Amino acid sequence: MNKKGLSYIDWAISFGIFVISVILLFVLINPYFSQEYSNEYLLSLAKQGLEESAYVELSIFPLYVYFEDGEDGVQNANLPVYDDLFSETESIGLIDSDYEVIENYEINGNKISFDASLSNGVNTFYILYFNDVEYVQFGGDGALCDQSLECTFGIEEKRKAFFVDKLGTLFDFESYNDFKMELTYPLNKNIIIEVYGDGNIILYNSSSIENIEPTKSDNIYVLSWNDYLMDKFGNKELIKIIIKVW
Repeated sequence: MNKKGLSYIDWAISFGIFVISVILLFVLINPYFSQEYSNEYLLSLAKQGLEESAYVELSIFPLYVYFEDGEDGVQNANLPVYDDLFSETESIGLIDSDYEVIENYEINGNKISFDASLSNGVNTFYILYFNDVEYVQFGGDGALCDQSLECTFGIEEKRKAFFVDKLGTLFDFESYNDFKMELTYPLNKNIIIEVYGDGNIILYNSSSIENIEPTKSDNIYVLSWNDYLMDKFGNKELIKIIIKVW
């Protein structure tokens, strides 16, 4: 065989290897650029991402304080041991039986100092434990009374809901892509989330980040459900959430 024939065979082999390499390259990288998602899957991703970003759990412990013939003002109560609850005092809040916030209080070890009016007999308060926020305490500026008051815990209640501060942060993103990344939602897909409160008043709308609207040719899938919005003191309101994906 002459040299010309050998050169042609070498060229053909080299070209074949090149073509196979290119095909393999496209096979390997194509899923990253053109991965397809069903709309049902997109809806489940969006709901899961929203809940993981803004859904919280608040623990409420009834606190029964026993009081006899004393003066109003700062009181000092011995708290029963409750696991490691009081090791994270910045995550603990205090409200009275009317769910009014008690701002002047401090927890130090197994003692709680608080500024509140007490009546003779059993007085009910609620200790809130919420590791997503910090409660403001007065830091021991008030004077403690001479005697410690007897108190006991009631049965713990857990409240789960969307947290108003976390939703506010989520819908305050400046970038539409950052919003989708927080939800672990595909960047090449579109999403709108709307949250409505009482009277069908819109509370949050992802369109405020970037006004993305579907076209007439887009197939839009919608998921809606009722849930609750809660602040750090356990106050809840009914909300409606609507998610649109395409």
